Amino acid sequence: MSIDGTSIEALPGYIVVAPPNYAPGLFGVVTMDDVVAELFQPNTTETQFTRDIWPVFARLTALQWVNHGLFMAHGFGSPLDADQAAVQAKLADPSVAGKAWRDRVFHLFVIRPPQVGLTG
Repeated sequence: MSIDGTSIEALPGYIVVAPPNYAPGLFGVVTMDDVVAELFQPNTTETQFTRDIWPVFARLTALQWVNHGLFMAHGFGSPLDADQAAVQAKLADPSVAGKAWRDRVFHLFVIRPPQVGLTG
């Protein structure tokens, strides 16, 4: 309904928002392609390493130059340096033997509960 009370016919639409790129050559961990793919791709129960996991770790490693925390966890020579073949192999390994390591990595991404009662 418009301000003057007349009816307006409208079709539904989509608005897609992703984090901005702050500098040339730097890409966020979540890209517009990721947002659109999640919105329009059919739900799948199968995880594919190269589609679902690898891009996130590659982007985190690429951001090591602008964030000290990312450098420490994902930068050159770190345990999650996604440019290293050994790290790629561990991330892609679905075996039971690698589950404990994958669980530790997963828990790095779990949202921490808020801390209450902090004094400043």
